[in-house]
Amino acid sequence: MPRIYQILISKYHFYFHLLFITTLFCQSSSFDFKKISKPFIKNYSNKIYKGSASNWSVIQDTRGVMYFGNEKGILEYDGNNWRLIKVPNTNGA
Repeated sequence: MPRIYQILISKYHFYFHLLFITTLFCQSSSFDFKKISKPFIKNYSNKIYKGSASNWSVIQDTRGVMYFGNEKGILEYDGNNWRLIKVPNTNGA
């Protein structure tokens, strides 16, 4: 077999293996994305938490209680119950 054919065959083998490995890598990467689940998000109506529809800020304390700065005051949410903390002499928190 002439030398040129050996070179071409070795190049084809190289590109075939490169394509094969790249395809395997891409497929394994896409499988990892399927394992990642969507974050748990629950939306609450302002009728439920008895505040304004506009929330300006949010913070979480060391116990996991969430506080929301709202036009009607500070909303406290412990995972089960909402509580509105009125802030005097302001138009919101």
